[in-house]
Amino acid sequence: MGLGIYSIVLIVNSISPHAVGIWSAYAQEVILRDFLAKETEGTGRKVSLTLVNDPFPLGRDFETGLQSIEGFLMAFGIGIVYIIVSPSLLRNVVEERELGLKNQMIVSGVKLPAYWLGHYVKDVCFGLILAVWIIILIAIFDIDVAYAWVLLLLGVLAIPPFLYAVGFMFDKADNSGGAVTFYMFLFAFLGPIAVFILQLIESTRDVAVPLKWALSIACPQFAVVSGVMFIAFK
Repeated sequence: MGLGIYSIVLIVNSISPHAVGIWSAYAQEVILRDFLAKETEGTGRKVSLTLVNDPFPLGRDFETGLQSIEGFLMAFGIGIVYIIVSPSLLRNVVEERELGLKNQMIVSGVKLPAYWLGHYVKDVCFGLILAVWIIILIAIFDIDVAYAWVLLLLGVLAIPPFLYAVGFMFDKADNSGGAVTFYMFLFAFLGPIAVFILQLIESTRDVAVPLKWALSIACPQFAVVSGVMFIAFK
């Protein structure tokens, strides 16, 4: 940059087009600073330079992709919640049968429908609290998963009967916890990812659609997580 002659060499990276404008502005700032320093040398004048950096707006495709990733991560979070919560809901039912508490209540005059209704109301209330918290988080972080709240509320109603039916497969509460945790990991976490990938590939799309419906019937948690995931990538 000597003698007032300036040369700029610009190497463009095709995957970072935004860097062209930013680096160009920086190079022009350096040249202007050098020019002003020479112009004011020996004159005693003070010159100030202000740079206003206005970032480029995000493109529509980038914003859409970012929203999809956020929805995808939210679906992961919901799957993790089901992995943690489902075994505890199931354990209560199995433990009461293992300790003979269920039989004692029936002998004491509690009707069987009332017994199951009491469990159902309790578990629905607990699930409703979790669903409301998830809906609040979706609203706070402004995640674009329209009508995901419908899936969450339907899951609150559908999951307890499913767990009660699974509970008849176990005689020990300790065994039920580990088995259901593994079951939730397969169907509520890995299952939606696998079906989503199969549906992205054109050659396996015909397999993914019936598989998605079959897994939704076999596990309502899968239906909720998979539904939120597909809403995010609508």
